[in-house]
Formats: sequence, structure tokens, C-alpha cells
Amino acid sequence: MDVRRNSEVDDTAAGLAERARQAMLSLYLRSAEVNGTEGVGGAVEICQVLASLKSLVENLVRILPELTAQLERDLLAGTLPLGAQGVTFDGLTRNMRDATAALARARNVGAQLGRDLDMAQMASRGLVSP
Repeated sequence: MDVRRNSEVDDTAAGLAERARQAMLSLYLRSAEVNGTEGVGGAVEICQVLASLKSLVENLVRILPELTAQLERDLLAGTLPLGAQGVTFDGLTRNMRDATAALARARNVGAQLGRDLDMAQMASRGLVSP
């Protein structure tokens, strides 16, 4: 993963999300031992990875309602594009409804994923120190 000095880091929301995506890709490549990477360092590290992934998912679940709220604020403020590329008000509200419904579903799925990762991490602890 590319680690840059603070002055070069894109700290916008999109930039932070991109860095998280890159970190997850690097973690996948390491765990799959792709491109000569060493893999994961055994049960202790797997337990640590699961704990971090659980925390990551919990934070993701917290972000989703905030994104929904931002979209709603933008809609109410009239800052969402209307008329561009043939988007009508009905189309805009339909897209808004679809986006917020999908974010709500993602939040539910993410919450379940967090619970499952917690169970996996707790079980993996038994492999580390029985």
C-alpha cells in the first residue's frame, strides 16, 4: 500500500474511502499470498486481523446513515443536479429513494457482518490461547 506524507494525503471523504479500499486490497493480496507476499502470520495474526475487520465494519455501519443524511440535506438544499442528463424531479426523488433504501440495507448487512466477525474473532482466540 502506498503510504504518503501527511501533506500529500487526500483527506477528502472520497480520498479516505479510496485509501481504505487500497488497504483492503492489500490485505486481500497478503492473505491470498499473491505476488510473493508472505501471507498471514498464523492464528495470532488472524485473530488480530478479525478484530480490526470487525472494527472497520462497525465504522462502516456508522458512516452509512451519515451519508444518507448528507444526501437528504443536499436534496432539501436543492444542490442535487436537476435537469442534467434528462433528470427530472421525479427521477431525482426516485434515485434518492433507491439510494437511501440501498444504504439502509447495506447498514443491516454490515451490522450482521460485524456480529459474525465478532463471533469468528472470539472463536479464533480459542485457537491462540486455549
